[in-house]
Amino acid sequence: MQPSTPNGHPSAGAPPPHSGWQWPAFVIGLLATSVLTMMGFLFLANQDGGAQVIDNYYQKAVDWDVLKAEKARSDALGWTARLDVASGQRISLLIHDVAGQPVRDARVTLVAFRPQFSDAQAELDLRLNPETGAYEALLPAAGEGLWDFEIRALRDSSTFITTIRKTL
Repeated sequence: MQPSTPNGHPSAGAPPPHSGWQWPAFVIGLLATSVLTMMGFLFLANQDGGAQVIDNYYQKAVDWDVLKAEKARSDALGWTARLDVASGQRISLLIHDVAGQPVRDARVTLVAFRPQFSDAQAELDLRLNPETGAYEALLPAAGEGLWDFEIRALRDSSTFITTIRKTL
């Protein structure tokens, strides 16, 4: 039994009615909230698959000068490319030479990348549609967002390479 004053309140020397567990519980609650928040951020940060490793990155670095020279020769051709992706999957590519004439006799390949991933999402051989003059193919599982399309067209001894970025 606690000693009390005549008006019913505890006396000055008596312990308070609560034993003081609120402040430690408050501090533990803050720490738990912080830990749970950081775990949530860690989970969200790893939703995209984490760090991406580029296959054969060393060989790609060694071949950089060769690729730059090939790109310079491609640019010297003066060819242009226009890529359309209809309804998220049908790829249509028009290639024109320096005179503005359609290039219809090339072997065209396309590699589709999502910029945030190191692996190609699709590698396609495009076929000429004689009616439209465009090289066409279906892109499997094209999702919305940003895409990079690496195009390589071979005709005789000429090689045209370009990369086109599109938002689908």
